Amino acid sequence: MSQIITITEESFDKEVIECDDLVLVDFWAPWCGPCNALTPVIEELARETPDMKVCKLDVEANQDFAAKQGIRSIPTLRLYHRGQEVGRHTGTASKQQLIKFVAENHSA
Repeated sequence: MSQIITITEESFDKEVIECDDLVLVDFWAPWCGPCNALTPVIEELARETPDMKVCKLDVEANQDFAAKQGIRSIPTLRLYHRGQEVGRHTGTASKQQLIKFVAENHSA
């Protein structure tokens, strides 16, 4: 699962909520500097964590859905396990900080 999956409102349930695996969702926008700075970190984490699905949702292209999801600032990362949100991080982070975020919020 090392590939990052681009999702939309239409595919969110299938890719995130209906998934039994650990899923990290990056809510971002193409014009967002901090989001773009975080992208290589997310890509590296996806490559190094094959047991976690990594998805990106463009809040600019999915504004109403992002609002319904309570996304108020970006980048926002949400961690899901078995379809339930188990953690949330807002802002940039190093790879080590994200590894710690996933470990602290993942309960198998």
